[in-house]
Amino acid sequence: MALPQSLLFLTKGTSRMTTTPPPGRGFSLPAVLPSLLIDGLCPYLAYTLLIAYVPGISQIMALAIGAIFPATYGVVGIVRRRHLDIIGAVVLIGIAVSMAATFVGGDPKMLLIRESFVTGALGLVCLLSLLWPRPLMFYIGRQFSTGHDAAEIERFNALWRFPALVACSGS
Repeated sequence: MALPQSLLFLTKGTSRMTTTPPPGRGFSLPAVLPSLLIDGLCPYLAYTLLIAYVPGISQIMALAIGAIFPATYGVVGIVRRRHLDIIGAVVLIGIAVSMAATFVGGDPKMLLIRESFVTGALGLVCLLSLLWPRPLMFYIGRQFSTGHDAAEIERFNALWRFPALVACSGS
């Protein structure tokens, strides 16, 4: 397969073509920060504060209320940008598994291993995603590497077509 012009680059100081991509922006905290705050910190704080300060609230109710933040952010992202917030989706899967584990067993041992269920579910989803055209970790890596920058997303997507670039790009 011939490389498109957008992926043929001149090596600095020479006239030979290479398949080394130009340096990308890499990880950008400002691009990922809203997702980390809304998808990670808000559900955690909501759950922790509700359990600590609302007498009689069940763990399932506290988890469900905490899930409102990533769910809303995900819907807004889909409506506004036609883009799924993959971090939010992973958080929602984790919350759903935690809710199911809490609902199934009130046994203290079940509550202690609840996090193992979340990790196991995420691992299973990642494994099953190998059957997709692009695995789940591609989308997670893309969101952390590009944020919502359309040009960076296009550059990241272009690397997928070339296995040698995907393996060594560092993107």
